[in-house]
Amino acid sequence: MYFQVLVSEYVNDNRVEKTTESLTSKGVAMGILCLGRTSIVYKHDFNYPVKRIYLKTQQWPKVFFIQAIKFLELIIKMCLFLKNEGASVLHCNDLGGLIVGSTYKAFFNSSVTLIYDSHEFQSETHGLNKTQKMLRKWVEKNIIKNASAVITVSESIANSYKSRYKIPKPVVIFNAPLYNSTDGSTILKNQFQIEEQEILFIYQGMISQARGVDKIANAFIATKNKFAHVVFMGDGPLAQDIKEIAENNSNIHYHPPVLKEKLIEYSSSADFGIHLIPNTCLNHDYCMPNKLFEYINSTLPVIVSNVNDMAKFVVNNNVGFVVDENNFDLDLLLENIKQTEISSFKANCKSLALVYNWENEEKKLFTLYKSLDLL
Repeated sequence: MYFQVLVSEYVNDNRVEKTTESLTSKGVAMGILCLGRTSIVYKHDFNYPVKRIYLKTQQWPKVFFIQAIKFLELIIKMCLFLKNEGASVLHCNDLGGLIVGSTYKAFFNSSVTLIYDSHEFQSETHGLNKTQKMLRKWVEKNIIKNASAVITVSESIANSYKSRYKIPKPVVIFNAPLYNSTDGSTILKNQFQIEEQEILFIYQGMISQARGVDKIANAFIATKNKFAHVVFMGDGPLAQDIKEIAENNSNIHYHPPVLKEKLIEYSSSADFGIHLIPNTCLNHDYCMPNKLFEYINSTLPVIVSNVNDMAKFVVNNNVGFVVDENNFDLDLLLENIKQTEISSFKANCKSLALVYNWENEEKKLFTLYKSLDLL
């Protein structure tokens, strides 16, 4: 039996979902092993088994020493479950998953095959202090060679892992969506009574300060371009603030989140997708987020932050604009943007979507598994 291992709750992790569904489509018997919380009601309509581990220590205080005890309980319970299931291959998601996999390999099954799928630059994520970075780096350095293969989500992270840990360059598998051909829609423009000649921008996802939502809203409040509208679609800490701003600004609109099956229809009704990530850490500088590919797959030109990998991708493929959100670049862009610029960007997005989609990315996953005789 193969298992995806993650030390978080499995609720809405589309990368884990896509890799699991891809591998099961090839006849692999794969399940998901993850953390469970009694406070969450989970859906049960997966096409594969999901085992959630509940902790007796779950309600204990969130202080460092107690958190370490919780993690130890999780590792032990996961390893005992994997032993009972006779797990032979573990697809370890992020550093926590690799710690579980390495413990299982060391104490329960030395012949297990580990694949390390790092969704981020684990020791360089936002909010870590110097000590936490050093600890993560030390742990990762000492266990990464337990993995028979390593996967990352961007070229810069792959190159950093290669040089930092002296391992073969990891396989880069972008978190792109399934290909979905679209000629666009008018659902949002119709709903908010936006004229065809007006330019509609969309922000889709977590509505929080960490995603630059406040800066986007301020730019649209201040803009003198009466043809520029923005829709914030999602939920989060600033959702109520955005609703109130929308009530007082005719060019700012709020829409609650929609089912993932409807994302393309809604996204493709806009003219630009906005995704601003503050460049506060190497993980952000090197990121290639799924939202970028979702916009491209919706034939939607993008406006992104000036972070290394994402900015290069947008500029090299001519699919939108790069802005420095701290220097009022977005404000200036809104003042000068023209409808005539959209058509060439959209044509490039349509071509690019044929390349960057999950149908192509999963081929790299299959090639990797076949190289290890796992398919």
